[in-house]
Amino acid sequence: MNERPIIKLTRTRSELLLDLLGIAAIVASTVYFFLCWSDMPQSIPIHFNSTGQADGWGSKYIVILLPIIGLLLYIGLILIRKKPYPVSCLLSSSKYNS
Repeated sequence: MNERPIIKLTRTRSELLLDLLGIAAIVASTVYFFLCWSDMPQSIPIHFNSTGQADGWGSKYIVILLPIIGLLLYIGLILIRKKPYPVSCLLSSSKYNS
């Protein structure tokens, strides 16, 4: 029995609301990022030691990665939610475990 069960999942209202909140958070953080861009110093701390002192510094352009990473994570999780069976059924299915 090598066929994996494919179940059509419908989204609830609360899931739709959470999707909208996620999109709003990404948009709001990106807008805030661009509004604060001119006020950022050229060099910002990117690493701290165990006492809380900055011991790594980088350009302010490294901060551009934060909204990009958030957007990529959101898109990846949406894609996994649309088709969860390739991720959730990594092992072969049988009548005992499906």
